[in-house]
Amino acid sequence: AQAGRALASHGRSLSPDRAEPEPHLSPDLLMSRVLAKCGTELISGLLQTEESTILQMEKNLRTCVEVLQKQKRDRKQELKALQEQDRALCDILCTALFSIDTSSVPSLDDLDRYRRHVASLNTLKEQRREEFVSNKRQIVLLMEELDHTPDTSFERDVVCEDEEAFCLSEDNIMALQNLLQQVRSALYWPCREMFSSPTHTPPRCPSPPLASLLTLISRQY
Repeated sequence: AQAGRALASHGRSLSPDRAEPEPHLSPDLLMSRVLAKCGTELISGLLQTEESTILQMEKNLRTCVEVLQKQKRDRKQELKALQEQDRALCDILCTALFSIDTSSVPSLDDLDRYRRHVASLNTLKEQRREEFVSNKRQIVLLMEELDHTPDTSFERDVVCEDEEAFCLSEDNIMALQNLLQQVRSALYWPCREMFSSPTHTPPRCPSPPLASLLTLISRQY
């Protein structure tokens, strides 16, 4: 009876709906309902042997409890690992944490949704990282052409900071795109009219101070 109650308790914690059973049900009936919810072939096989003695049934029940305990531990361990990955990704991407009830054992569906969420964040991180690296290299080259030293906190973050430490938030990626556009304008805008003539080969054009063309960016930081 004690093993039956333990099995029912662990089964409830692993059951998808995790509904509390009626208190007046006997342990045997309670265990049957839990097994129906769990739908575990291994547990069913252990309990439905026709020639089971009382001792064998007790042994089978204990085996069932061990199986359910292991499932509970495994799910909680995976949940903890997913939460750690989620927190790390949210820090670098400035996104919200995945919403999941941590007070109970997660269902298989819960874990599957969490896995897919973390995978999508990893994909987003790689996409933003590639865009950051590409834009950063262009900005560095253009600033060298302009003989410009980064003079705002954002410019210094882009040019000088470790690529792995740069915050890949949506706002930062948009600001990076704006910075690249402004640097390009600083280099090429004075020559636009001269280049429009098909018969004229212009000399290297002087560029206006970059700082004056980056006013919009500098005001944001």
